[in-house]
Amino acid sequence: MSISLLISFPIKLSYDLIDGKNGKKVLAIGEKLNIIIAKKLQEKGLKFISIPNEQIIGKYIAKDIKDKSGEILIGAGFDITEDQLESILKQEEKELQIVNIDPINKGETVWTVAAQDLVIIGELFLTGKYNAERIVALAGSCVKAPKYYKTRIGSEVATMIYDSGLNHENVRVISGGVLSGDTISPKQHLGFYHNAVTVIPQGDDYEFFGWNKPVFNKISPSRALTFSWMQPNKEFELNTNTNGEHRAFVVTGNYEEVFPLDIYPLQILKACLVKDLDAMEALGMYEVAPEDFALTEFVCVSKQPHQQIIREGLDLMYKEIG
Repeated sequence: MSISLLISFPIKLSYDLIDGKNGKKVLAIGEKLNIIIAKKLQEKGLKFISIPNEQIIGKYIAKDIKDKSGEILIGAGFDITEDQLESILKQEEKELQIVNIDPINKGETVWTVAAQDLVIIGELFLTGKYNAERIVALAGSCVKAPKYYKTRIGSEVATMIYDSGLNHENVRVISGGVLSGDTISPKQHLGFYHNAVTVIPQGDDYEFFGWNKPVFNKISPSRALTFSWMQPNKEFELNTNTNGEHRAFVVTGNYEEVFPLDIYPLQILKACLVKDLDAMEALGMYEVAPEDFALTEFVCVSKQPHQQIIREGLDLMYKEIG
């Protein structure tokens, strides 16, 4: 079968690379293929490669493959199974576009580096000096003059807050963003990994029977007695009030609308709560981080602490599986 292979990082070939048009061997098994080599091969006229069918199984498809009736046989981003490959061959699909990716699996370690931290590491290697400077954004509806500050990692936030001024007295100061930051007092310090300080109203006021009357001044993903959807351009001043109490999960479908990954958020949250390691693995626990669930926690009508649940689930997997 002829394949259009998108190379994003160097790979070691586990098969002979054959030109799909003339059948000639381009690279031998065991040779390295990277972006530069792939580009040179393209310049020489190589557009398609022919590889054994068994090498296709487990690869990830780049575009939807449909049958003659228009039904999707396999969707983009999914790995190809043996049965799906057989169905593709039966309908005489001669070309596939696949991507070569390496999903995170048990025992593997993934490192992430923020842009400002990358600059610090680079300067350390170039000059031998550790530069602890950091550009921090001071923002939030309670800040009179939001702006950027050049400060140092771990610096006290009070100077920045009082320099810009506040337009509320009862506020919550957050090191980081509103969705995944940490609550601090003005006398405390900027988190090591944070590049923002957010100040919003403290939501410690409650409405009598607030759940039992139409709501016009609060944003909500639901249309149950809430009418923010009628004012899509209105700006709302949000506070820390959850507008409800902790309760059992309610199935609404809201999580899937805001979740950034193609997995089942509700099911993986429940698997974490009951500490079902097998289900957590099967549902894609290796692919997620707590901040991935920041928006699902925000829209949750059950007021469940999603990020805390995922963090505890990841810690459990690390302890039990490694």
